[in-house]
Amino acid sequence: VSAQGNIPNGDFEDWSPGAGNYEEPSTGWFATLNPLVSLGGPTSVEKTTDAHSGTYAARLVTKQYGSILVPGLVVSGDFSFADAPTFLRRGQPYTGRPSTFRGWYKYAPANGDSAAIAVQLLRYNSTTNRQDTVGEVGLIIPNANATWTEFVLPLTYYSSDAPDTIIVVATSSADGENFNGEVGSELLVDDFDLDLATQLLPAVESLPLQFAHRDRSITVILEREAAGFELYDLSGRLVDDNRLHPGQNQFELQAGQGLYLVRITGDSGQIWQKKLVLW
Repeated sequence: VSAQGNIPNGDFEDWSPGAGNYEEPSTGWFATLNPLVSLGGPTSVEKTTDAHSGTYAARLVTKQYGSILVPGLVVSGDFSFADAPTFLRRGQPYTGRPSTFRGWYKYAPANGDSAAIAVQLLRYNSTTNRQDTVGEVGLIIPNANATWTEFVLPLTYYSSDAPDTIIVVATSSADGENFNGEVGSELLVDDFDLDLATQLLPAVESLPLQFAHRDRSITVILEREAAGFELYDLSGRLVDDNRLHPGQNQFELQAGQGLYLVRITGDSGQIWQKKLVLW
């Protein structure tokens, strides 16, 4: 699980020659549209020494290819000429449940364009023969930003299932996969990472509790019966827990100042999660 914390080559330090006059992010985890060079297309992704950290970052530029707009695009997956017109098979195997997706970017849009950065976690449903979305988060970047800017995006989960596939994508034109955007838009990205410290705490629905807080003593008042209560800090360490008895709907706990994650397990197996700030 710990090994999945960092996206392979998410710092974009390693690059390898492609089958043409271009380079690709190494490891094969990320794909780009650069192989279109073999059909006379442009190189829309390249390494740059204008990095947030280390030696390199990825530079994504929207370009023109005949009558088609080609976005600067990096995505977890594979390039495939058989998958024209998108040319990409999106997704890499993945089973973690990260709490946040983070990284750094710069953006220089052309003519009011917007960039996009996103993560989507999927799981194959054998009943429907489709991939269900387990969790996701996305960022639209509508404005120019000439300095390296950090993003920290909490994932929203729709089920407690473990995913089997992850899609990590960044594009210099937000609607570039539909060949819409503005030529010349430039997005720099670096240091992509997934935080797995709290991956075992799924967010399923609104939390059925209230807090009364005084002198760092917290009274937890449950609005419906539940079987267990757990309080975690952001490193994933269990700070306190309590199991309710029949007829009990509140209890007290002690915790210092800071940001915590609360997990409630219902007696029928449902799970709730919420962030809690103590001052």
